[in-house]
Amino acid sequence: MKEDSTKEIYDCDVIPSWLNKEFLENSLRKGLKLENKRKNFKIINASIESATGKGENYASQMFRCRLTTTYDDVNDDVAVRENLNIVVKSLPGSDGKEHLENFMFFEKEIKMLTETLPMMNDILVKGYPHDTKFGARCYYHDQTPSNHFLIMEDLKEKNFKNADRITGLDMNHVELVLKTLAKFHVASLSLSPNVSSTKIYRNSFYSNKNINFVREFVGAPFDVLSDDVINWTNENGDGGEKTRGYSEKLKNLKKNVVEDFLNLLTDDDDNFKLKVLNHGDPWVNNIMFKYDDDDDTTGSGKKPTDIMFVDFQLVSFNSPMVDLHYFIFTSIRNDLKFERIEQFLKIYHKYFSEAVDKLKIKDHVSYDYVTMKKEFESLYLWGMVAICAVYPHMCVEKENALTLDEILKGNKGKLLTLYKNESLRKTLLRAFDFFHEKGVF
Repeated sequence: MKEDSTKEIYDCDVIPSWLNKEFLENSLRKGLKLENKRKNFKIINASIESATGKGENYASQMFRCRLTTTYDDVNDDVAVRENLNIVVKSLPGSDGKEHLENFMFFEKEIKMLTETLPMMNDILVKGYPHDTKFGARCYYHDQTPSNHFLIMEDLKEKNFKNADRITGLDMNHVELVLKTLAKFHVASLSLSPNVSSTKIYRNSFYSNKNINFVREFVGAPFDVLSDDVINWTNENGDGGEKTRGYSEKLKNLKKNVVEDFLNLLTDDDDNFKLKVLNHGDPWVNNIMFKYDDDDDTTGSGKKPTDIMFVDFQLVSFNSPMVDLHYFIFTSIRNDLKFERIEQFLKIYHKYFSEAVDKLKIKDHVSYDYVTMKKEFESLYLWGMVAICAVYPHMCVEKENALTLDEILKGNKGKLLTLYKNESLRKTLLRAFDFFHEKGVF
């Protein structure tokens, strides 16, 4: 078989030295077990680029690899040339790397993609035989003292796309996400007790074990907001009376917000009626959509026909309302998220009940709408944390995004820049109104 000369295209500023042709060849041979059906597998062209921008993913770095491969078909004894597109996900090369290893993000995601998610996909197909799987296929993974990495299929090659993280999702997208979250949650209820009791899934990232990080990621934003909100303008023409009032209320809230927040999400079996496997991080960038019109590049205004979740590093067992709060207050359009809570809950409960019936666990699961709504309302502090502390990182312009190192080191000056955006300030003032009405602060 004639060999092509190897061509490698790397952006040396962002592509680590270990991510090269040899690494990809060896990993794919192991992961796909190519030598069982193919001989002389080689990568002859490798185009590698960063798959995420600054501020889009704090717990990992991701690279999109477009490969041209060759191999000898063992059956026909002919040379085959084939394109293969993959995504490589690894620990970021930063000072925060040690903290991420302690958080066990990759251990969780590896277990999810290689063991638990395939089980959930098998459960799903029993009631929804024509549905797409919950997530991408994992080709190969490894954990070494120097690095943790995953190699996965590139969902963009199946015409899945991300929606606009700044604009947020309209009702067509929202309903599909709520439907899929409901099926994901219900499928997890059919997992064996051995899976549901697995320690790695019982340990939430938001726990006292990680309290130092939580203080910077959750506590510090409220500290900044309580001082900065006085400088914000509002449309009431009250001379700043409203923002001064919110400043005082935020100062009272921040005194115990970290402890109250952690207590709220503590894995206590008495806290909630039902515990399901939560995705943990269901925001716009971790949800990919497919549309009928493959020429559409953004999905804006289009009705999505399919969906897949990505990034399973924060999965844990908790109330399904934990996922709902996070999704609603980080990812839905601002003109919808505060006005249609009741509608969102009814949509979710409809599909949850449908999934319980289709997956034939109705006799074992009781989760009526009234109970579900009470659980949602009991978690309003989580919703406020999501929109005040997490959402600003999601909608910030790239040049103002904080790195993980800056968050861990408590860079309040840089954190303050997140809240300079007038559009974000309007959203947060509306959020303050909403959560004040709900009695959160």
